[in-house]
Amino acid sequence: MKWFVYAWRNVARNRRRTVLSAAIVACGSMALLLSIGFVLASFHGLRESIISSELGHIQIGARGQFEGNEEKPLQYGLSPQQVKAVESNLQQESGLRFSTRRILFEGLLSTGRRSVAFVGQGVESEKESRLSTMFAPIISGNGLSDDPSRPEQILIAVDLAHSLQVKPGDTITVMVTTEDGVLNAADAVVAGTYRTGVPDLDRRAIMMPLQNVQSLLVTQKISRLVLALRDTDATDALASRLRAQLPALDIKRWIELAPFYNQVVSLYRIIFTVLGIIIAIVVFISTANSMLMSVMERIREVGTLRAIGIPDRRIQQTFLLEGGMIGMLGGSVGLVLALLTALVVNLSDIRMPPPPGRTTDYPLIISMQVDTSLMIWLVFILLSALAAWAPHRVTRRLSIIEKLNHV
Repeated sequence: MKWFVYAWRNVARNRRRTVLSAAIVACGSMALLLSIGFVLASFHGLRESIISSELGHIQIGARGQFEGNEEKPLQYGLSPQQVKAVESNLQQESGLRFSTRRILFEGLLSTGRRSVAFVGQGVESEKESRLSTMFAPIISGNGLSDDPSRPEQILIAVDLAHSLQVKPGDTITVMVTTEDGVLNAADAVVAGTYRTGVPDLDRRAIMMPLQNVQSLLVTQKISRLVLALRDTDATDALASRLRAQLPALDIKRWIELAPFYNQVVSLYRIIFTVLGIIIAIVVFISTANSMLMSVMERIREVGTLRAIGIPDRRIQQTFLLEGGMIGMLGGSVGLVLALLTALVVNLSDIRMPPPPGRTTDYPLIISMQVDTSLMIWLVFILLSALAAWAPHRVTRRLSIIEKLNHV
């Protein structure tokens, strides 16, 4: 205990130097915490947006469905019997929120004056809305309805609607090739226009109620079954169970359908690892310089301690303790400042520009996690202690007499 008090008195002896060293540690820890918080929030936001906006947690399809080699519509579709078998297995899963069916199809839209190719989805709109509150953000008109009493309806991406010069309430012809290879067409009323957030899709995408698409394609099949879970962390376990229960089908996790997610995560990790190393080096050098000045001023004091029988190891531990105290003080201040900054940023609704390939902005969020914050705090304490260890090695080369005579 007395050595702890002794170390604290030495830290408080030169307050200006201590404050400067602690401020450097505080700035470094604050910068690193905010950077990591931004990255963690970005990872979480990207993951959840991928899941909720398009992929769900798990998708189930027939063998070949996810390879993109269909020569005709629904060549690798799920039959009603297969869908029933899958849903029977899913009834036992308490972690499942719901499942929704989708049909992926292509064709031509025609107004009589102009025809444009499209990529479409047949969806259960009420369930899709439960999957994401941002499902098909409406620009004009109304969204889709699963009510079978409503006439044929279609939702058109905003740029495609502009290209065709149609608006809500207009009638448009949808032309497709059926499962048997026969050309089929039907008129549909434009319910509204929506924005996907992806420029290429905004020029080509449409949505229609699932039953209408099945009628248009003259089939009862679906392309795939999309599962929404209560907890994203349960995805791997459920996918493994389903693969064992349904070996004849393809079970794909969201991360297998979004390979770019891992690419983004890897890129961010490399960038912020380099940033963290740079910050750590700056803090280490600054703290080491401060401790070196402190050690050089106290060489005679160290010589006196050695002369009265204090072992060199004990003196070295004292310097390490002093460095750790500076790191703890600066790290604590940096942690508090980072928490306050994150709180202000999260409440300010600051909007970030659209990422590459997107047309919609997103909120700036900084995620402060307890385990990560504690780890960074401990790292800076250790870093400061190591910075105090290096200067002490300078005095170890001097004899006790040389230390006592040092000016």
